Amino acid sequence: MLDLDPGSGAALAECAQVARWCRDLLDSMGLPSVPVTSGSKGIHLYAALDGAYTSAQVSEVAKELAKALEKDHPDHVVSEMPKAKRSGRVLIDWSQNNSNKTTVAPYSLRGRERPWVAAPRTWDELEDPELRHLDLHDVMDRLDRGIDPMEEFSAGSEGAPEDTLTAYRSMRSADKTPSRFPRRAPSRAPETRSSSFRSITLVGCTSTPAWSTAAHWSPGLFPRPRR
Repeated sequence: MLDLDPGSGAALAECAQVARWCRDLLDSMGLPSVPVTSGSKGIHLYAALDGAYTSAQVSEVAKELAKALEKDHPDHVVSEMPKAKRSGRVLIDWSQNNSNKTTVAPYSLRGRERPWVAAPRTWDELEDPELRHLDLHDVMDRLDRGIDPMEEFSAGSEGAPEDTLTAYRSMRSADKTPSRFPRRAPSRAPETRSSSFRSITLVGCTSTPAWSTAAHWSPGLFPRPRR
């Protein structure tokens, strides 16, 4: 997962351009990607992985990718966090692949007055100069029309999704914890037209689901760009 965060003076259009550069590199690695307008400021870029690598390995590859694009496009891309360096540029936040971090999951609602959604988009949509974030009503309309760019990511998984909250659940008590938390492992939705979400739902989830996280890249998969 790559988190494209615009600095001051940059906006969603600049994030879309950086996303296309990221896509080109990911394609060269054999990792098709799906962009997600975050419902906040920027764009998240997801690539499906098989779970064979650690988050540290994935983070290292994502960091190298960000640094390579920063070198190729120094006026548009930055790979370091300090805000002083980000003016007019887009930060490729590679650190979101750290296993200790959380990221709003695709199709999650943002906690805002207007119900913005972290919405998966097509690459054709990112070419639109009027690209904007989508709210709940926009996303529900898209799903009614069968538009779900994330569908191919979840279509290949079999059985119930991995229960990544087992350890968390074991430490929580419904009697002592006022906030809601899932008490059971997830189960797969039936295959109906409305089940495009499969292992994700329109809720205020703040962690990336196991099937979409980029926490399993290998440095060996990343070819250094030719210059």
